[in-house]
Amino acid sequence: MDSVDIPLSWEKAADKIASRSCRRILVIGATDRGKSSFCKFISRRLMSAGHKVAVVDGDIGQKDIGPPATITLGYPLAAADTLRVKPAALYFVGTVSPVGHFMPMIVGTKRLIEEARSDFVVINTTGFIHGGGRDLKGYLIELVQPAAIVAIEKGGELQTILKAYRGYSIIRIPPSVKAAAKSPVQRKRNRELAWQAYFAGARESELDVSRLTFQRTPLFSGQRVHDDRFLYAERTSEGLIAVTAGAPLSERGLTLLHAGFEQNLMCGLADRRNQVLGLGIIRKLDFASAKISLWTPVLAAKIHVIQFGNIYLSPDGHELNHKLARR
Repeated sequence: MDSVDIPLSWEKAADKIASRSCRRILVIGATDRGKSSFCKFISRRLMSAGHKVAVVDGDIGQKDIGPPATITLGYPLAAADTLRVKPAALYFVGTVSPVGHFMPMIVGTKRLIEEARSDFVVINTTGFIHGGGRDLKGYLIELVQPAAIVAIEKGGELQTILKAYRGYSIIRIPPSVKAAAKSPVQRKRNRELAWQAYFAGARESELDVSRLTFQRTPLFSGQRVHDDRFLYAERTSEGLIAVTAGAPLSERGLTLLHAGFEQNLMCGLADRRNQVLGLGIIRKLDFASAKISLWTPVLAAKIHVIQFGNIYLSPDGHELNHKLARR
């Protein structure tokens, strides 16, 4: 299967899953253990038996389905060489690392599992397994309630997770001997290729801020106020939020954004029902005219919600070393 050897243990795991009708399968393991390969393998095996299979791709950094920074739902075809199918649904996480973003990781995974219309749901996860990763996997198990946990491990590295959830049906399997390790540079390159492919058909669209709902930011949630210290300011239920071109200020209840903070910020774009349609890159937020310019393949007329992310991208898909500066 795509140059990856299938161990006998994987074949036996597939037999157990099929014979027990384990309809919800959670695949966990450290980085570079072959989780995506196993998801591909078990999906094909189940489809060859006549079942409809959905895959929830929760690996936000190294995607098989859809763009990075999202959790995605897809329906692979038995004849496809890979799981790179068009996502049927997306949930915007806004970053490529789960650290500090447990809530959207868990909410997004659960939401897409519930949207899946299939006989079996295969759930792929990140390789984050220790410390906070251990906690994240535990929360996922508790919320997802998988019929089977497929643990791909080497040297008992998942023991702390598996012992805590030993009441579940756990299938332990080793990695494929041909599962290749990827360097951070390779991982970043993979993401940038995925960004480039996603934004290849993008265009610039200008929208009125007044007709949009903004999420994952306090901006545009209050009443605009005039304050000569700032380019823009508004009073919200959490205090004052302002945009400045000057020196940083320290003031209780003040959230300060620096002028130009929005340029190249990646965002999620959703419809009226808060269903994510795709991604965009903010080119400019003009506070004077109350207009926002987006670089996106999503049709402007369909966009009603903008969700701020935590990654900056150039229009050609290169990750920029910026962080959303807030105080």
